[in-house]
Amino acid sequence: MEKPNRIPDQMTRVRNKNIAYQMVDDFRHLTSDGVDEYLDRYYEQNTRFTGFHPFDEINGRKAVADEFLKPYLVAFPDARKHVQFLFGGESDGQDWVVIAGNFVGNFSEKWLDIPPSHQTTWVRFVEFLEFQDGKVVRSAMIIDLLSLLRQAGYLFVDPGAPEIITPGPETNDGILLGETDPLESLASRKMCEAAIGRGAMMLRRAKTTAIPDDIAMIIMRLNWHEDMMWYGPDGAGTTKGIYDYLAKWELPWELTMTGVKNGDQLALVAEDKFVCWGGFPNLSAKHTGSEVLGIPASDKIISIRNANIFCCEGEFVLEQWCLFDMVDLLNQLGVDVLKQIREGTAKRKVAVLVAS
Repeated sequence: MEKPNRIPDQMTRVRNKNIAYQMVDDFRHLTSDGVDEYLDRYYEQNTRFTGFHPFDEINGRKAVADEFLKPYLVAFPDARKHVQFLFGGESDGQDWVVIAGNFVGNFSEKWLDIPPSHQTTWVRFVEFLEFQDGKVVRSAMIIDLLSLLRQAGYLFVDPGAPEIITPGPETNDGILLGETDPLESLASRKMCEAAIGRGAMMLRRAKTTAIPDDIAMIIMRLNWHEDMMWYGPDGAGTTKGIYDYLAKWELPWELTMTGVKNGDQLALVAEDKFVCWGGFPNLSAKHTGSEVLGIPASDKIISIRNANIFCCEGEFVLEQWCLFDMVDLLNQLGVDVLKQIREGTAKRKVAVLVAS
């Protein structure tokens, strides 16, 4: 699809954000029978959907409806998007809106061969929507499918830190529907670009231990607040403070995945104090350790679908929400969790009680 060679103005961006907000509201009342009308209203006919495993790439409204959205709403008939972030911005001449939060609903019917839990589930998501002429022409989404599996009773990865229902920003101001200061947005963007670059610098350092050293602490303090919050995907958990983040996630991850390289990004969207950076995939690495996933080193080169939201305060990242496609990552390493469930070789670790 041909890309527009223009930078959208504030008026266009505000319109698109409000369309996205209306999409969220309409989703509250959506059933599988209304999916076609919903997609016709908001999505261009040849829209492209880039998703999480097993929905890797879907082209066209009808295919998105039949392969993804209708089966999902049959399984979660009362699904809602509990939105914590909605903001927009330009990336490479394209106009994007980012929506993030939790899919909330009762897991009532089988989905992706996962037996229903008949309980309320909270599943994180990050969604990128590219708009042209008031309609979505591309959608890219990651959901924390590993979290849904855990809530359904299947535990595949032991986290290194506590797993919680992830909150939105501490200041409760992640939904931006009006105009914002472009200079503040630019400052947030530049600060996060520097943070991503310095993170790549730290990844190149040779490591033998997950105990943070002085150099790692110094690098982190250049862009991250000392008391930062980091909210990782299922299998990673949540950390508070630079030392806790390094010891429980970053350094074990770097011992597990070496030679991490930034690849092609889908978009880097900045508005006000919020920035979202992601790609499908936008990272690659070699699997050389077992510290995080517990899988023996395979020396395989893997790719990572990844989305990060940053909340900036002055010159520092105060909070970071990291979500990547952990099920796809496990699949690349030879652990097909959905196949194990389908074939009955994965056993529920947690009892799921269903009233008779």
